[in-house]
Formats: sequence, structure tokens, C-alpha cells
Amino acid sequence: MKELTLNEMKQLVPVLDSQERDLRRVYNRISGGYVQTFIFNVTDSNVYAHIRFGVSSDCSKEGPYEEEIKIDRKSMLIID
Repeated sequence: MKELTLNEMKQLVPVLDSQERDLRRVYNRISGGYVQTFIFNVTDSNVYAHIRFGVSSDCSKEGPYEEEIKIDRKSMLIID
């Protein structure tokens, strides 16, 4: 796994935050709702991240659901 530079990390934070924000609108309104993002791989050209989300409470259990995101390391845009 390659390492991100400090500048790359600063550019990556808003990208991951925007993905989390969309899910938090749904899951953080529910008691026990959660959204977690973590980077699991960095290559010369891409950054790979997981977003894990769902509901975990005494009343209900939904998920965990996971989404994998591939981000171009140069442009910091999400690749479909």
C-alpha cells in the first residue's frame, strides 16, 4: 500500500465527507444509525475507501451495508 501525502489527505477529506454527508441525512436521524468511512488501499493511481452504514439499536438492526469507493488520486474524483 502506498502512502498519501499531506496535501492529498487534505484534498481527500472533502470527497469522503460529501459521501458520508449524503448517508448521514438518512441514518443519523435514526436512533442507533451510523456511518463510517475508512481508506483500505492506496495505489499509484487510486485511493480505495469503504463506507459502512446502517442501524444498530435494541429496537432494530439494519445493515451493516458497505459501499466501496474508488477515487482517482490525481483529480480526487470518484470513479464509477
